[in-house]
Amino acid sequence: MWTVCGSARGVAEFVRGFAAGGSLGSDGLFTPADAKFRVLLNSGLSAIVWLGIGSLATMLIRRFALPRAGESY
Repeated sequence: MWTVCGSARGVAEFVRGFAAGGSLGSDGLFTPADAKFRVLLNSGLSAIVWLGIGSLATMLIRRFALPRAGESY
């Protein structure tokens, strides 16, 4: 039983560290009293920002890197 909990804890620490790296500094931006609501606000803000970054990157790649109709490289 201890080895299962120990390995699960390692996975949880990995996910927590990975999420902290992708949070873009919004970990403590909002501080409501409810912990679940705090995570929702802070992580949700990061998710929306990452969606915007991904959308912008996709638009730039489509505009500048992909050939237009009728063109070939």
